[in-house]
Amino acid sequence: MAASGAPSPDLAETFARQMMALGGFEPQPTLAIAVSGGADSLALTLLASDWAAAQGGRVLALTVDHGLRAEAAQEAARVEDWLSARGIAHETLGWIGPKPATGLQAAARQARYALLGQRCREAGILHLLVAHHAEDQAETVALRQAAGSGPDGLAGMAECVDYADFRLLRPLLTIRRQVLRDWLRGQGMGWIDDPSNDDPRFTRVRLRQALSGDDIDALLAVAQKAGLDRQARDRRLARLLVRLATRRDDGAVEIDRAGLRAVEKTDALALLARCVLAVGGGDYAPRSDRLERLWAAVSNEVPPLRGRTLGGCVISPLRRGGTDRLLMRPERRAEGRDRPGFGLEAEPDADHLNSSKQVASKRIAPESASTGAFRPLALADFAVARPVSRVI
Repeated sequence: MAASGAPSPDLAETFARQMMALGGFEPQPTLAIAVSGGADSLALTLLASDWAAAQGGRVLALTVDHGLRAEAAQEAARVEDWLSARGIAHETLGWIGPKPATGLQAAARQARYALLGQRCREAGILHLLVAHHAEDQAETVALRQAAGSGPDGLAGMAECVDYADFRLLRPLLTIRRQVLRDWLRGQGMGWIDDPSNDDPRFTRVRLRQALSGDDIDALLAVAQKAGLDRQARDRRLARLLVRLATRRDDGAVEIDRAGLRAVEKTDALALLARCVLAVGGGDYAPRSDRLERLWAAVSNEVPPLRGRTLGGCVISPLRRGGTDRLLMRPERRAEGRDRPGFGLEAEPDADHLNSSKQVASKRIAPESASTGAFRPLALADFAVARPVSRVI
């Protein structure tokens, strides 16, 4: 581990190794970078720009102006000036509309990812990079511990999350904040400090100020162990989904009820949660008590299972041709509202299937594949976290 404050001259090599571990990438990759103007995201932008250029590719830096501070527009313009001087394309995206009186940070985060994802889809960009680093990971694990999160949550943020048509990448999760700032100073680049990052009204800020270096090391060790466990569970769940679940053209999912009842309860609950997410379009899995009630109805013959709703799904028995299956279909939605397009895809243990735009958008039904994986719903962050053994 590099000493705090010591420059890391080979950070570019470390970053390149991280990116290759997160592959694959199309030839001459185009990367979108979420850049706020802070030190972490500017370091990410410069590192990613150099890496992409070495592959014959390019980057597009994207700044979201949430419209919450009068200075934000000027700061976005300053970021554009800095990056333009280095030949890096930059755009500013605006969060338009009313802002909530409570839960502002969560709402702003959701709006930010929605705007970034929309721009990636419009531009046909397959990879969106964000600048979460080692301390961010430690803070996330601490918050989830305090909230009583289960083992998946304690794995922290995943390095790669697959969305419907692009990937969210976090290549800095192994790197400390101070290392990034020292490297950025060496590049002759300034940055903008957002005052909200030091505002004690926010829980994460208070936590950040309270954590010691030893606390951070311990939390990262928790994330590493939980990440290994989650990786094994996700691979097991992928195999179960291919064997027991079938995605229909109308967006519904059929589940082999007898097969589901034969697996361990924890795996059955996880499978039901993933299918509810895929069909219902929610951002998060249903609450555990509601899943437990669904499982009780699915696993018992008496009383007979009857139709019910959960997480935007209508769930009902489907008996035909001597088979006993469970049908999950989307609830009727308001006119014009999109139905989620996330589902079951093939090759869970292969490199990411996005070496071209055509492959990235391909959908493979599980019954036609020898292996398969359930890709997580946008913003749910249920992808397998690749655990890291070394933080610099």
